[in-house]
Amino acid sequence: MEKIQILKWRINFCYGILVEAVEGWPWQELPERPPTRPSGTVQGKGTENNSNEKEGS
Repeated sequence: MEKIQILKWRINFCYGILVEAVEGWPWQELPERPPTRPSGTVQGKGTENNSNEKEGS
């Protein structure tokens, strides 16, 4: 029982850190380049850069 409670506490603790990191990350303020999908800026950078290069060439 104690091990399960410790695991739950660790999961909740790590999840809280992730939520704080995501909410407090500067990408919500700085990059307004991809207005179509602001929630996926991290993944959007790589895919949009590749698509822009293909369209440009």
